[in-house]
Amino acid sequence: METDPLIAKSPARGLKGNSGKPESGLEQIDEEEKDQTDEVGQVTGNFGIWQFWICLSVSMVKWVDAWHHLAIIFLAPVTEFQCAEGDYITSADQCFVINNGTYETCHKWEFDTSIFKQTIISEFGLVCDKNQLPNVVQSASMLGGLVGSMLFGVAADRYGRKKPLIIGVVGQLVAGVAAAFMPTYELLLLFRFITSVAVGGTMAVSCVLCMEVVGGKWRTIVGTLYHIPFNFGHMTLPVIAYFTRSSWRIFEIAISLPSALLLSYCWLTPESPRWLVATGRGEKALPILDQAVRANEREFPADLRESIRRSPAIVKKKPSIFDLYRTPNLRIRIIAAHVNWIICGLIYYGLAQYMGRIGGNIFINVSLSGIIELPGGIFCMYLMDTFGRKKTMVASKLLIAASMLLITQCSSEDENATERIILAFFGVVGISTAFPTLHLFTGELFPTVLRNVAIGSGVMFSLLGSMVSPFVLSLVTFLLLINRFRHSSKYLDFQEKNICAKSKVQKLRRNSNTSGKMLTIYS
Repeated sequence: METDPLIAKSPARGLKGNSGKPESGLEQIDEEEKDQTDEVGQVTGNFGIWQFWICLSVSMVKWVDAWHHLAIIFLAPVTEFQCAEGDYITSADQCFVINNGTYETCHKWEFDTSIFKQTIISEFGLVCDKNQLPNVVQSASMLGGLVGSMLFGVAADRYGRKKPLIIGVVGQLVAGVAAAFMPTYELLLLFRFITSVAVGGTMAVSCVLCMEVVGGKWRTIVGTLYHIPFNFGHMTLPVIAYFTRSSWRIFEIAISLPSALLLSYCWLTPESPRWLVATGRGEKALPILDQAVRANEREFPADLRESIRRSPAIVKKKPSIFDLYRTPNLRIRIIAAHVNWIICGLIYYGLAQYMGRIGGNIFINVSLSGIIELPGGIFCMYLMDTFGRKKTMVASKLLIAASMLLITQCSSEDENATERIILAFFGVVGISTAFPTLHLFTGELFPTVLRNVAIGSGVMFSLLGSMVSPFVLSLVTFLLLINRFRHSSKYLDFQEKNICAKSKVQKLRRNSNTSGKMLTIYS
């Protein structure tokens, strides 16, 4: 029987204090569970046709999840607008209008509809003093993913993997479609949050299910390849956005309805036999194992069948995130891991949204960034095996840093943003290598009993980074615009003409004969 490389490389000493003795009984209980669930591996094998179809079908949930995670790029794209309030003047200013010689806040705008006919920005007026509200939608979505991963993680341990997975699929289908019919921004925010709770739950549970049906070296391979459908979702999202650009509501429905296909999990996906055995439900695991034996053309020895049928439930102490800080050795590792997870979450979702604001064709930019992620994620397996985890991680972070710094030095006069797009693609390659490397590296830094907690907490911290990424991106965009306009003679000339025009308006307004009449202004 093959040995799980993650188990073989786990630094189990991390749970031991100065005395060299374990500080809790977690390791012993973990070994008991491993002994029982390894019987499942002896029956099904580490990987075969049975595992292939389960992993393939279950990982498809990541395809739809990618659409929901990145939807804000096309729900709230950068949209040019101008104040269009008043019966007698259209202001050249975006947020203010001149009335009786004074500035007043604008409440009505005209939006550029050359690409997107209707977005949440144009429908709900999310501009000027409300320009951060689209970012709140994205942050609420990331918060929903965080809440969903925790809630569904607890539910998966208590009720199994299959039921929470199906509930999550139903949730993202119903809430996603419902969000498209919300008449107000507040209700849209609520249902986007609910949708993301379900999305976060399906991502967490599907990953656990895939890891539990395979064994040995295949856990490392499947753990990396499992994320590929997310890349396909990233690539295809612009296609959906292009054909539904007439309305954000149609777009929201289009990315939600495919979840109905995932309801086939009710019939196609079995419960995790390892979970059934570990919870004393060995009798229910036998029919599932029989299917695996037939599909993989293996044998099911009578002694193993009887042992699995009689397997007792394992009452174990659940490790918590606080166990990761138990010893100085563990504290250093988990702090370093959490910092890296935050940075990766911030960079990934920041870059994803930046591709929609960088200039050029938004559909091509976003699609190409998804295409570039695919070889990056696969190539990182070769890099990790050749150069090791640490060197691969450091190199990918240096590539990201270099590309981001060089973007700030690019000319702002490049209308097609060619230089910025190319540099951003290098950043995408870096983050697509860093994320799977960090996922595997985190698992190897901690003993088996704490591995799931370490990775789970890491994902939580990456979501925290993704929650602030929209606001960081807005701040950076604002600073770059200031720098661009400050050095733009065209902008200064426009401002000069604008001031002259407003001055003429004020002079003409003082003439009572023109009060309430349409004014034609030439500057």
